Amino acid sequence: MAEIFGDKDRIGQVITNLVQNAIKYSPKSKNIIAGMYLENMYLEKSNVICSIKDFDMGIEEYEQEKIFERFYRAKNDDVFSFTGLDMGLYISSEIAKKHNGKLRVKSKDGEGSVFYFSIPLASSQQNANS
Repeated sequence: MAEIFGDKDRIGQVITNLVQNAIKYSPKSKNIIAGMYLENMYLEKSNVICSIKDFDMGIEEYEQEKIFERFYRAKNDDVFSFTGLDMGLYISSEIAKKHNGKLRVKSKDGEGSVFYFSIPLASSQQNANS
């Protein structure tokens, strides 16, 4: 069993946002894959990783860091038909940072994206504070 310290509502908000984005930005795909796993389980700094994978649009490489900025929207003609404030990934990234974690993306244009949200294990947090 892995244990983390964090605000369950905010962590839930990140997971919900990533799942909603995967559904929203993959209108032609019938599936998304959600998973959780341990990263570096036997090292001093271990993380729980939540990943959400979609199979549709994808994000150009040059935009992958920018999508975590406030109000940024990828320059894809299909994306402009979606409504929203473009704050979800920014807020999710900030929540991850507040939990000493990180929000990352791996994507290929036209092939889909995988978003990774990491949170340090409770034992890693305690080691960092010692």
